[in-house]
Amino acid sequence: MVEMMLERELDPISIQITSGYDVTQVHGSQWRVPKRHLVTAMQMVIQSDRLQVADRLPFAQVFLSEAREFQLKQKDSGALTFAASKDSVHDDLVLAVAMGLWFGESVIGDVPTPGKKPSARQVRGIGLPARLRRQPEGV
Repeated sequence: MVEMMLERELDPISIQITSGYDVTQVHGSQWRVPKRHLVTAMQMVIQSDRLQVADRLPFAQVFLSEAREFQLKQKDSGALTFAASKDSVHDDLVLAVAMGLWFGESVIGDVPTPGKKPSARQVRGIGLPARLRRQPEGV
């Protein structure tokens, strides 16, 4: 995808998801970002009530379904991973939104919501607020 955009002389922001601990700016707008950083950025935005999902968006319900199933897992080796709790559920939309939120929060800068302080809870999954956790009919 990035190569196609570059061929068209666009300047995409490229984020490669890693399992490491450190964020690396590879070149210009190319980044390597640990999944834990993406999830943390998304969790902070959600917990500070700054993420709103309009019902009329084409994949809104799919995103909310993926987000409800996205959580912290511990492997047999003891390693911690973030993924969908069910093998049949994908996390593509959750990670796409998380990348945009991470870039906005970490690279562009945090734009606080007036009168609200972000929560500093430990990452245990996305932690959707009640208004986003509700299961819509037919999903």
